[in-house]
Amino acid sequence: MLRTLLSHRTQMDASHLTSALTAAAGALLADRSPANLTLGAEVAGAFRLTNLASALERVLRAGLSGTPPTVNPPALAALRALREIEAGPLDVFETIIRQGRPAAARDAALGALGASRAPDAPERLVALVPTLAPAARQRALERITSTPAGARALLTALRQGAVPETTIGLLAADRLRVVLPDDPEVSALWRRLGGDAAPSDAPPPLTPGAAAELAAKFTRYTALANAPQG
Repeated sequence: MLRTLLSHRTQMDASHLTSALTAAAGALLADRSPANLTLGAEVAGAFRLTNLASALERVLRAGLSGTPPTVNPPALAALRALREIEAGPLDVFETIIRQGRPAAARDAALGALGASRAPDAPERLVALVPTLAPAARQRALERITSTPAGARALLTALRQGAVPETTIGLLAADRLRVVLPDDPEVSALWRRLGGDAAPSDAPPPLTPGAAAELAAKFTRYTALANAPQG
């Protein structure tokens, strides 16, 4: 039944089932079977069962082994569920992002840290930016620059030299301008990154006189082109 609900979750309002789903998923998360643990985590994430955050954290911690840490399937499902409910242990997320295996676990941990509602989550995510591979860095910056808290954390790191300006790019600076439109520091950063530069293949701007002359030439050209022949 739970798998059926999972497959149809986007087609139904399950708000009235929250208590029953929490009880069912909680029982699965207390089981020892990897299949049941994984299903319980999937249900918790799909229906955003926030009361199961502690149970999901237990599954996550129990599913880490070795150095660097390998994340087993139930722990990976728990990571993804914690991302959906915007909760979880930031220190574990950071460890997995830095050196966890497989790559899907690093991606899930990055998403979980970016989604966390913890007050210090933006600063922790910003601190990881210089260490990330380009694709992961782009995803992190998209999250960071989507909220005022993340934007301010990034500006602080840039100001202190903890994150080099060369790692963020003009696209991230553009998003900062959307989130903090009146911030002079953002405007200055955007200009330093080339935001006020015209594209290299753009023609030089016309003076008012040259623009008028060009318009007159076009008018004469169209008149000649439309004149009756004969």
